[in-house]
Amino acid sequence: ARFWLQRAFLMQPTDPRHPFALAGNEWNQRRFDSALELYRLALCLEDTNEHYALTYFRAARFSGRAEEALSVLRRRVERYAQQS
Repeated sequence: ARFWLQRAFLMQPTDPRHPFALAGNEWNQRRFDSALELYRLALCLEDTNEHYALTYFRAARFSGRAEEALSVLRRRVERYAQQS
């Protein structure tokens, strides 16, 4: 599965579904640091997706990096607060 997920990600690197799916696979394989970075990438590619934001935060909290994730999410809130 990892091979095909990586291939899809390489073919369409700006599609957030690919790093998100790859992150899920990495998480299931207990590659938590890699998964966390991929979850963050998916969120950056589609930062209005609440599911991506919540999943990234949960993974960061599990990995002991909740403050880092909160910083990313705060910037996200500030960016959208300025637009409204």
